[in-house]
Amino acid sequence: MYQHYLTRSFEYRLHSSAINDKRVSTEFTFFRDTLLYDDDILGIKFHMRCSGKCWHSGLRSSCFYGKCYSFRLYAVSPKFLATTEYSFRPPIFEEQRRRDRMLHILAKRLMASWTKRLSDELCWMIAGHLIRECAIIIVQELANEDSANDSIIDLSRNVYVRYIMIEGTRYIRSLRNSTQSMSKPGETLLLESQNSSDVRNVYIGEDHLGIRQIQLSSSSKSIPGLWWRQFSKSYCICKIRTRTDGLKLRDLVESEQQIFTAPARINWPVRAPNVSIVDLSSLQAPLEEPKGLRMSFFECNSAFTTGYSLATNGVSIATVHTHNEELDLTFHEEVDSFFGRSMVWIYMPVDDGEYVTEICRRFGFRHIRPNSLGLMFTTNRQRTTLFGCYKPPPSSNADYQFDRIYTPPQTPSRIYFNEWDSISAEYEIKFLGFEHTETPISRPSQNR
Repeated sequence: MYQHYLTRSFEYRLHSSAINDKRVSTEFTFFRDTLLYDDDILGIKFHMRCSGKCWHSGLRSSCFYGKCYSFRLYAVSPKFLATTEYSFRPPIFEEQRRRDRMLHILAKRLMASWTKRLSDELCWMIAGHLIRECAIIIVQELANEDSANDSIIDLSRNVYVRYIMIEGTRYIRSLRNSTQSMSKPGETLLLESQNSSDVRNVYIGEDHLGIRQIQLSSSSKSIPGLWWRQFSKSYCICKIRTRTDGLKLRDLVESEQQIFTAPARINWPVRAPNVSIVDLSSLQAPLEEPKGLRMSFFECNSAFTTGYSLATNGVSIATVHTHNEELDLTFHEEVDSFFGRSMVWIYMPVDDGEYVTEICRRFGFRHIRPNSLGLMFTTNRQRTTLFGCYKPPPSSNADYQFDRIYTPPQTPSRIYFNEWDSISAEYEIKFLGFEHTETPISRPSQNR
């Protein structure tokens, strides 16, 4: 019973929208292309926010499956809404992974609870019919537990961490100080006071529901599947401030945030990569790092690369994917479920021994959009592919330009790009991240 992003996978299903537990809409069927729903009972109109910027304003409302809402045990409280709110849109396959986790947990409980043991096959079948109801009960019961509170943690004292399991996934519930080397039941020592003088970096691993890992050592391994951010100081970090949603940690900052030496709001799929970010409009480093920026990456010139695919609508690019010998096309589902038919995929194959030597930006097409953007890859065998609109109409006088922005090394490297929904109202790539920076070089228009 999580609040959810309404995408194509939710079409044709009955939903309810709740302002609070006393103001709940009648059930309505969601259609992706329908923007407004009138509710005669509440006497209000629901508007589907379709982009980062929206001219409609009003009270925000949460959506639930109709059957989930009718099955609830308790009132929809502010704490429940806070604990189930997504910080960002999770990948589409997360819903299937969540279902698989719930199926496994419920089936194992059924196997252990029956006096007369049922066959494993029957337990799995029964569990498959109870996943939604089980998820509703678990989340509502957790939201009704005693609240976790915001706090300030002194790193000169022992720091203990308490975890909470939510549908088979472990999150950090709270942090606690102690002057004694004694933990309470269910706690784990995160930092000993004698090591606190070495803390100059704090690494935070999180997903769309909260913080799952905190690492205070640069030697710790980066755990895959999380988004990582960090904050740093040139000298010891003394205190940190926690913010919870009432159930688990949502944010962690240095207690004197105004003296940060490194912003904490860029999220990476690996921990603290040494990368310079470039704004594709200005070809300069951004003056201010956008809040909530999430940077994914694609492998460039890796040993088993067979090609590259980019999703584009002609004037913008949504994502980049590297192909290898493993034929996995599930990445198409992520784009298709969000954009529908507005995006097309352009594929550039590479042969054995072929590698990318240049990446150029195509900027212009003022007759379509002033900041229309495309990318062009060139290889050592003179293969060139433009991802985006190729030719403007003859009347436009070729009002666009090419700029070489990066020359990848022949050896494998990672090129970072922002997730399309992390900062942009247009849902597109606006930033690239490189392991070394170069001065852009203008190239003649490819239309001439």
